[in-house]
Amino acid sequence: MRRFIHPAVLMISFWLLIFLTYFLAPVILTPAPTLGGVMFLTAHILLFVIGSIFYTHLLPGKGKSHHSTVDGCISRRLQRRINTVLLIGMLGGLVSIYSKFAELTEFSLASIYSLRLLRAQSLLGVEEVHSGLASAGAFLCYPAGFVGLVSGILYYENMPRITKLLMIGFVFTILGVAILAGGRSPILVLLLFTGIAFYTRKYLGKSFLPKSLSIRYGIAVLFIAFVAYSSILWTVRSQKTGLDTAAFMSHAARVWGVEPTDGLIEISKSLNKPQLPQTVVSSVFYFIQNLSMIERLLDSMHDIKFLYGGYHIDILAAALRAAPGGDDFLKPGYQILLNANIYGFFVGAWGALFIDLGYFSFLAALIWGVVAGRSWRNFYRNPNLLTALSYVFWSYSILISFVSPPFGFSNSFAIYLWFVLFLIWSKIHIPINYGQFINRPDMSNQCAT
Repeated sequence: MRRFIHPAVLMISFWLLIFLTYFLAPVILTPAPTLGGVMFLTAHILLFVIGSIFYTHLLPGKGKSHHSTVDGCISRRLQRRINTVLLIGMLGGLVSIYSKFAELTEFSLASIYSLRLLRAQSLLGVEEVHSGLASAGAFLCYPAGFVGLVSGILYYENMPRITKLLMIGFVFTILGVAILAGGRSPILVLLLFTGIAFYTRKYLGKSFLPKSLSIRYGIAVLFIAFVAYSSILWTVRSQKTGLDTAAFMSHAARVWGVEPTDGLIEISKSLNKPQLPQTVVSSVFYFIQNLSMIERLLDSMHDIKFLYGGYHIDILAAALRAAPGGDDFLKPGYQILLNANIYGFFVGAWGALFIDLGYFSFLAALIWGVVAGRSWRNFYRNPNLLTALSYVFWSYSILISFVSPPFGFSNSFAIYLWFVLFLIWSKIHIPINYGQFINRPDMSNQCAT
């Protein structure tokens, strides 16, 4: 089996791509990356790399030093459990869709965006966000489907028809969740997990894509839908805020700290496409804004109030808001970030870790690398469904690092908990010898257990 990409290589390559995009893209960031900001990022990345390499190559472990034979099959018991988490994810997603739909005055992207803004303002003010038990349960349950989807892709050829139907149902459910939430994050999470799962299939002795036309066409449709939906979403948001192209670009330069280069403006004029700069700036800024936010963070680092997970982990922030005195803890920290023009932007994994943990963010980067390296070594030595699932999640955590740490993007902490629960559940097997009950004549008088 060829060696698959190591977490250290993936992390370095990914952040080199971020910097390459910044240098090549026709946009100007304010503040621009400085030596101090680059060193801050580099130190965290190097600690991640050291941690992952230490675990995979320097730390002795049990078992063989070379990989074992690929396990190309899964049991019916695992198939049933995959169906279960897919069903939980679908039901959670449907309840989430219903809850959000019930809050709308009319079904339109403009109305959805207005509701999204209202909730964002409530979160910023650390106000209580009213949601029923069903909505909270849905928030915790729909991430379960990602575990089932990844498992189904990894062993697609071994899956029964019902599992494949549940996978399709979950994909459409996530599309509904994203649309009703007025954002794109759930779809991006879906695309990332899907892409990593396809890549990982090669190291389970399978083809990159299953020999299924429906899957191949489905991937193409999903990607096109994501791009089209993103474009429509930007248009709706611009219309809702009442900004034309010129006003939007002025707002982006003043508030976001990004503007197009003169070359991009000239190209848009020559093509008679006045909205081209807006499209390019919005798209590029989504991926590289963390470079500028780090500079703002470092300028305000002595004022930052550490939030210990209350900044980037959704579930923890919600728990703190509900706890007595939680608002007094969160509100000053949020206000400092707002005054520094950081709140509401992507500070990346390293910035978010610093906001929550202070200088312990460097230790967190090292631990993150160790855990990612462990997942790589386990999958390399014993390639099967469970080790592949762990490798997929920690690879995913690297690809969202331009936004947040592993648990901070689009309910990723709940997703991780479901991965862990599934791994534990899959190892639990209580064999029952039904024959011993059939052969005992007095069992009819026993209570059922």
